[in-house]
Parts: sequence; C-alpha cells; structure tokens
Amino acid sequence: IQRTAGVNTVFVYCHSYGGDLRKPLDYLAKNHGRPVLDQRTRTLPNVWVRQHEPYFKDTTLRHPAVDSTFTYHDRDLFAEMIKPLRQRGMKVYPRILEAGGRGIVNFSTVATINVYGKPTGTGCWNHPEYIGFWRATVEDLFRSYDADGFQWGAERASPLANILQNGNDTSATCFCQHCR
Repeated sequence: IQRTAGVNTVFVYCHSYGGDLRKPLDYLAKNHGRPVLDQRTRTLPNVWVRQHEPYFKDTTLRHPAVDSTFTYHDRDLFAEMIKPLRQRGMKVYPRILEAGGRGIVNFSTVATINVYGKPTGTGCWNHPEYIGFWRATVEDLFRSYDADGFQWGAERASPLANILQNGNDTSATCFCQHCR
C-alpha cells in the first residue's frame, strides 16, 4: 500500500475500549493470502502495548492484565511493527479509543453519574483519577515507543445528545462531585 497508494503513515489501535473486535466472518476482509480467523472464538486484549507500572503511580486505575489465555499474550505487536515501518520511511500514530471502561481495573470509581445518582458505563472526563489514568497511559506510550503522535478517539455524545437520541430520563450525565 505504500508503493501503490503513497501511504506514509499508519494509525494503529494501541488501546481499544470502544467497539467490539469480535466481528462475524462476513464483516472481515478476505483474500489476503491467509484464511480469515473467527474473532468471536478468540480472546483478544483491549490494550496492544506493554504497560509500565511506574507511570501509573498517581492513579488507582489500571488497564486489564493480559495473561496466557489471550491471543498474542506473549508479543508486543506495537513494538514489532515500528522497525519495519521506519525502514520504509513511514510514520506511526497509535490510536487510543476511549469509549467505555470494559476491563479497566477500578473503573467504577470514575464512572459518570446519571441524573438519578446511578453510575453509567463511561468515565468522567473531569474526574482526577480518570484524567491521571489517561495522562499516565499517554506518557507511558510516548516514553516506551517511538511514536510520531497519536490519535485520541472519544466516541461518545454529549449529555443533551444522549437525551435527544436515547429519549429516556437516565441519559443525562454527568452529575458526579467533579462535574456538579
């Protein structure tokens, strides 16, 4: 794709807390010289880079641990791609998709709060722990990998859009102590 399409930059997920990676086979690209693997039968991580504990000293939140039950548990796929990309003169931008807390340790402590005082499935952008967690994540990423920048994906709607789109009275958030 570099030679035929002039691609000089690759954006690759390093943290993917949004959509589900387990797509049906008919959603996946075919004819790439290898058989398509059924992602629904595999245990895939949400984090594709190694985490380094010293960066997370100011927050109780942690990315989920990857153990031997995960596919690719013994590989650092992000590190593996950097050298070949650099040899081709290409840039690499890690992409963080922050859209939910699936698997984040202690996530319930930073969840947004709806109008009735109930936690939701998204983190509060004003919560100091949540800010510290993502700050640590980005610092770890740039100090540990040779990245040219990054793309932040925060695919969530505003509280007003949630009410208009979802049409229910529990959609409005956030009413936590940091937002009130």
